[in-house]
Order: sequence, then structure tokens, then C-alpha cells
Amino acid sequence: DYGRLTFSYPKTWSVYVDSDATGKDYKAYLHPVIVPPVNVKNQQFAMRVEILQQDYAKYLTTYDRQIKEGKLRSTTASINGENAVRLDGNFSDEIRGAAIVFKLRDKTVIIRTDADTFKPDFDTMIQTVSYTN
Repeated sequence: DYGRLTFSYPKTWSVYVDSDATGKDYKAYLHPVIVPPVNVKNQQFAMRVEILQQDYAKYLTTYDRQIKEGKLRSTTASINGENAVRLDGNFSDEIRGAAIVFKLRDKTVIIRTDADTFKPDFDTMIQTVSYTN
């Protein structure tokens, strides 16, 4: 139903899968050593991966205001040879990082880091992303 999405991440990181996609969205959180609580508002994670049952174009419009205000910068990117959108900047007052958004079948995939500290890891990880429709 979701296709196959793979990527590499540091071996010292832990992963917590919050939603496993059985009939809904998939959400996973990655962080060095121990993943902090996921139910804390504005919690920062080294990486988060979401596969949403939401239209790709419609999802991207949720960032229009932040892009127009200059809080986020939107650029084109390529993931697995396909077009994607990269967002860099302030996602909220507490979250500053980067995200890659791309389409997988009829779903939207978001891979995001919540802190500039993890941007080098993020940049390395997104180069390993592979998926099949």
C-alpha cells in the first residue's frame, strides 16, 4: 500500500515508530541514543519520517505563509531521481531545521530534522533515500 522506503542513519541512533501505517499515517522518530517523548509539544528530534495519506500539493500549501514571510526557504531537490521540495528555516518558534517533501504513490513523505545541529546528518541521510512505487 505504501510502496517501499529505505534510508540509512547513524548506528548510534534509536528509532521509535509512533504510527505503523495500518490504515493511517506512518510516523517514526529518530534521535541519538534515546528518542525523547513524542507527545511533548515542540519536542525536537534529530529526524522524523512521516508518510501521510494527504495530497502532496495540498500538504505543501501548509507552508505557503512561512515561505512568503521568509521564515522558510523552499528549493527544488531530487530524491531517488524524482522531484522533491526542500524546506529550510523556521518551522515554528522552537523548531529550526530542514525537510524534504516528496510524493510516494498517492501519499506524501516528509523527512525532517528539527535542529540545525543535525543538518549534516540529515544531508547525508537524504542522499541514501530510496523508494519504489
